[in-house]
Amino acid sequence: MTGKTRTLSSPNAHHAIAADECQQRPSLVLQSSRDKTNNETNEKTQSKAIKFFLFICLSTAFRSFEAGIISSTIPSIHTTLHLNYAQQGTIAASPDYGIAPGAVLAILSFRYLPARTILTAVMFGTCITAVFCSLRPSFLSLVTARAFGGLLWSHAATYYPVWIDRCGESGSRTIWLACTNVSLLSGILAGYVVGGAVTNLTVSVTWTELYFAEGVLMGVCGVVLWFCFEGDLMRIDDNDCEERDSERGVSLWQTLYLLMSSTVFDLAVAITGCLSGGVIFALYFITQVCVERGIDETVARLFVTAVFVTAPAPGMLFGSFVVEKLGGYTDHIVTFGVALASAVTTLLASILFYVSWHVWGERLVFPFLVTCWIFFFAGGMVGPPMNGVAVSAVPTASHVASGLQFALANSAKIFVPQIGGFVCNRMGLIDGFNATIIICAVIFVFLSLLGLMHANQRRAYQ
Repeated sequence: MTGKTRTLSSPNAHHAIAADECQQRPSLVLQSSRDKTNNETNEKTQSKAIKFFLFICLSTAFRSFEAGIISSTIPSIHTTLHLNYAQQGTIAASPDYGIAPGAVLAILSFRYLPARTILTAVMFGTCITAVFCSLRPSFLSLVTARAFGGLLWSHAATYYPVWIDRCGESGSRTIWLACTNVSLLSGILAGYVVGGAVTNLTVSVTWTELYFAEGVLMGVCGVVLWFCFEGDLMRIDDNDCEERDSERGVSLWQTLYLLMSSTVFDLAVAITGCLSGGVIFALYFITQVCVERGIDETVARLFVTAVFVTAPAPGMLFGSFVVEKLGGYTDHIVTFGVALASAVTTLLASILFYVSWHVWGERLVFPFLVTCWIFFFAGGMVGPPMNGVAVSAVPTASHVASGLQFALANSAKIFVPQIGGFVCNRMGLIDGFNATIIICAVIFVFLSLLGLMHANQRRAYQ
């Protein structure tokens, strides 16, 4: 009877259940619609971010194209502008005159102006100076264009790593940083090849016309940036934090104090500077070392070009891939561990430089060439991850961190080659070269070991 009673009363229950289902169905449909809308919005945002990242790579390559042009056409520039060797050296170093003050100016600019406005001004400003120099070529106009271009580009070089750290695709940020570095090298190589080909194959195109083309490329970047990308895409989340800190009375000096008191930031900047200075010194002198070793000068230049193409860029990509797969640059144990492995490898290669000369002499050239390749490959492994470590060390000071790192690393590019050149004058080319790169490698090992120990100590206290 009980079962029958329940059965007879079940229609009311069915009606209640049906009513509940009718009430829940609209909410479920609405939630599903919201999820679909959110997914579509995230996909669109991700697509825009990828497009802007491609713009970052392209604009970096276009800007570094200028360095390749100047390097390959310097004999033509020497002839047309009637330069002496001191003036040629000034032209070669002129971008660095603007980079350090430009990085400091970028720190201030991004605290008060929108990124879209600053970057557009950078592109058009670089375009105008390059076009003016190409139309009014002189020693003064070329030095001014390169120095002012370095000052302007410091803003983009400061901003790009910060944007990748904050807005880059999760799980790929280290690779993205590596790709920007590879774009830099690719642009230099492209400019070197184009300038060399034009110089050797035709006289109808001059270096001023190539410099004009560089200005046009940067102008195109400015147009694309302004009309194709919205300001919200380029807005970095930590700007809000910095603005709130500013309202609370946190000054730039206090932000700098926070950065300089961060052991992780200090070590990342020191490692980057050591690497930049050591690698640039080696690139400056390696051709002369090859010739001193008895290698034909033409062969030596081909070899240096081949190493430049095949060693640093693959090293950057390989090191970044390893760091990303093991946890990303925010895992400082992983990053400094990879840095230590890279440092030990560069130290061994540096010692082999010495051994290959004093033990093997000119008899065995191939081991020396292989050692060169290993040195530059290992030296490139930790550049992008260390950029990420420096930028993310103090999240509310990422622009300041990026600008400060960029300024200090480029200062090392100036001073280490000069000190190394002095050592070569005192000890001779081969011994001075070996001594300089061994010292740089030892410092690299020491800094990486300190970083790994500090990261392990922090992990133990967490």
